[in-house]
Formats: sequence, C-alpha cells, structure tokens
Amino acid sequence: LAALPKGPANYHPRRRKEQAIVRRNWIISEMAQMGWVTRAEAQAAMAEDLVVQEAPRRSHYRDADFFVEEVRRRALGLLGEQVNAGGYYLRTTLNPRMQTAARVALMRGLEAYDRRHGWRGAWGNVPVDSDWERAAQRRRPPSERRDWKAAIVESTEGGVAVRIAGGGRGRLDSEDVSWARAGRGLNVGDLIFVERTDNRLRLRQVPIVNGALVAIEPHSGRVLAMVGGYSYSLSNFNRATQAMRQPGSAIKPFVYAAALEGDMTPATIINDAPIEFRNPDGTVWRPENYTREYYGAQTLRRGLEMSRNVMTVRLAQQVGMRRIADSIERYGVTDDMMPVLSMALGAGSRPR
Repeated sequence: LAALPKGPANYHPRRRKEQAIVRRNWIISEMAQMGWVTRAEAQAAMAEDLVVQEAPRRSHYRDADFFVEEVRRRALGLLGEQVNAGGYYLRTTLNPRMQTAARVALMRGLEAYDRRHGWRGAWGNVPVDSDWERAAQRRRPPSERRDWKAAIVESTEGGVAVRIAGGGRGRLDSEDVSWARAGRGLNVGDLIFVERTDNRLRLRQVPIVNGALVAIEPHSGRVLAMVGGYSYSLSNFNRATQAMRQPGSAIKPFVYAAALEGDMTPATIINDAPIEFRNPDGTVWRPENYTREYYGAQTLRRGLEMSRNVMTVRLAQQVGMRRIADSIERYGVTDDMMPVLSMALGAGSRPR
C-alpha cells in the first residue's frame, strides 16, 4: 500500500506486478534500516509473493427476489426515483442461508398442499403430430424449478407415455398416474410438466394456492428472510407485504390485552357457551369454536390458550369494541379498526 501513492499505475499490483514487488521490497528495506522491523523480518517479508485480495463484489441475491424488490420499493419511498439510477449501497438484514431455506420450504409446502387437493388437469391440449413444442412454449414452469420440463401425452394405454420438450421420452410414474386419474385424468395430446428424479418421471403441477413466509429475529426485529409467493417468475406480487388478508386468531392476544388493561385478570371467568347476534338486516350471526363444541365457564387465561372464538366474542362484548379498537390501533396493528364484534376474531382485512 505504501508503494502505490507515488505511482498507482506504475506499481499496479496486477498489471505491473514485478515493478510493484521491487518497490515494495525497497520500502521494507528502508523500514529495516530505520529500525521499525528487524533484518530477519524484512528478509522474510521480501521473500513473500505479492498477493492481491479481490475487490468486494456486489452480493449475489440468490433466492431473494422478493426481499430485494421490497428493499427497492422502500428505498424509492425514502429517496425517490433517483434510486433507479444506481450508485446507492443498501445494507440489509438478509441471511442468505435462511432465505434459501425459506424459499425451498414455502415452495415444497405449497406443492404438497396443492397435491393433496388433486390433479386439476393439463394446462393445454394439442394434436400429438402438430408442432406441439411451439405450443408448449406459451407456458413456462417456474424459473425456480429448473428441472421441470414441458411434455405431451402420447399414449394412455398400459400406463402414460410422454414425449419431453427438447428430446426424450418416458413413462409417468405409476403413483402419479393413479393420482391424475383420481382427478381430471390424462388424455392424449395433454400438455403437462414433468420432472425426472430418482430415475422416475414425475408429474408436476403449479399450485393454484399461494402463500408467503417471513423469518424475523424476535429480539431485534430484523427480517432475516422473506418469500412473498410461490414463484417470483410467475408473480412478483409480494404477499408478505402487499396482500390484504385477515389476521384471524392472531388478533386475539390484543383483545385479551385490552381486557387485562382494565379490571380483568387471567383468572376472570368467561362463559364458553353458544351465543348469537341479530344483524340489522335480520340475519343471525352465531360465532362458533373451531371444534364446534363448548366448554362452559373457563378462565380468561384458558380462553386465550385454546383460542376459543365464543369466549373471545363474549369478552369483547364485555370490554367494548371501541376500547379494543383503540387499544389495537395504539399497538400499531392497524390504523383504522372497525369497532364491531367480528373484528375480535380477526375478520378484518386492512393491511398495516
């Protein structure tokens, strides 16, 4: 480093390595002459090669498309359109290992859930003797599923034979054939996705259901991983930050907190029994527990522990929804909560 200021181009450690070493060794000998290092230390240092560390490179955001796009959106809100011009360095809380694990877990979970709900059928059907590969190009598998290939069903006799885009043929795994026939079945000319794994040709289906996953460090609030949907290549809508959805039972602890801020305690008794309310239009609302059963007099603590719907509604009726709504807004859960009893069960869908 001390050799560079005199002539950065003349002593460039890569392009003019020999000159850089000569200059470096002269500096080390001067250091020894001035007594800053011993002669033995100087000789050892001059005998070493000149090793240059690579310049820092921009992080490779593997599996973090949703995370990075959310950072960009927030940066736009803070800094304006000049963010898109580049030149900014944004430091995030992303944990690459956890991000990959989150993406894999969400995709597998959604695919497993979707499979349990049956085969929905092929995404197209064309004559086998046509230019079917051109037709298959209109629908691409998720970019995250690099091993999925488009295929066409050639025969359904004695199993299901398929021709794979790009070359190759095979027979679908018998387990998948049974799964497909239990659903909408497979017909000659059907366009499908397949994946070859463990010497088996498996039938694949893009899930119709979607989801999101966020991993947060509880002590600091740092977002370590975030996946906003099944596949960024199919939809870049971030369901973790942009979707409107009901909080459901996640709102109940705030309802109970509002009660505890008053004159109630964890030992306060709430009756877990059927209850109904008549709406202005004449319809009747009868909240029910998840189990469709009722358990009588229970402590407030037990109601929260078991997430009892009817107990929560009775509690909200006693505390008052206006008071609960004010408390929830004060916690920052939402900016505007309607003070109606159904909101105590998380029926609202306004995003924060």
